[in-house]
Amino acid sequence: MRRVFLAIGNINYDYLLYSKDPPRIDGRIEAYKFLIEAGGSACNFAVAVVKLGVKCRVLGCIGRDGEWLINRLRERGVDTSEIIWVKEEVSGRVFIIVDETGNRTMIAYKGANSHLKPEIVENIEIEVYDHIHLSGCGVNIVKRMIDLRDKDKPTLSYDPGSTLVKKDPRGIMEVLRSLDYLFVNKEEFYHLLEKNYIEDPKKIFENSEKIKYIFVKQGSVGSTAISREDSIFCPAFKVEVVDTTGAGDAFNAGVLVGLKRGLDIKESLLLGNAVAALKITKEGAQSIPGFKEVVDFIEKQGYRIRLSRAEID
Repeated sequence: MRRVFLAIGNINYDYLLYSKDPPRIDGRIEAYKFLIEAGGSACNFAVAVVKLGVKCRVLGCIGRDGEWLINRLRERGVDTSEIIWVKEEVSGRVFIIVDETGNRTMIAYKGANSHLKPEIVENIEIEVYDHIHLSGCGVNIVKRMIDLRDKDKPTLSYDPGSTLVKKDPRGIMEVLRSLDYLFVNKEEFYHLLEKNYIEDPKKIFENSEKIKYIFVKQGSVGSTAISREDSIFCPAFKVEVVDTTGAGDAFNAGVLVGLKRGLDIKESLLLGNAVAALKITKEGAQSIPGFKEVVDFIEKQGYRIRLSRAEID
């Protein structure tokens, strides 16, 4: 089977500052470590997919200072041929303060990311891709991708992020009916229900013809896949937390790669949880393990997934 993914969304310079103290208003804290990384949800997802053995391109906008970002992504095996240069802008920036518990405070500047518009996706050779993942994109871009695809191919997933869930919950519910998968965290999920006057979570599927699963990320608790028929919960793996940056993107990649490799929904949740767990034991959003390392970790925890050793190696 052809397995080529496309990730659409933000591309940023991540400036990571590690401090023993959390930030506070009118205060000053010292950082004991500083890293610069290629970040943004689309980039994080693409790097994770490639590390898990599936080809992935990324579509987003970078500014005149974006050459380092391009080189960094290429070093990690990501196809950058769909990236758009915006010469009059600088690339997006995210300043991330990571405290001793691994939790983050972020300040973002969109920069060239603000030029990611529906018309940019018009020229995509959509038939090339087995799956397209949209992360942090506006609803208008998601609608255009839905219009462009041929019937149900390629499959589509969307992780809107907390800002968009708060800003446009009705719009997200509108596109939900034409997606295959939606990824949200627990707070985002309940915000969508509340703002759309939905009391029973399963009623979210009533006017949605295509949506197969809504994946709810629950942090240190685990994750849940909700369908029309049932809800499947998978507990999180207990690991030492160093940096949670990019954990959600890592989870998304693990789940979608699992599904495309033919795993069932519970195994795919297991894979997503494992990728996220291993990610948070290291610094940086893109400190992603390879597929064999993930499977070995799962087996050491007493679980198994239905893949031959040849497929794993």
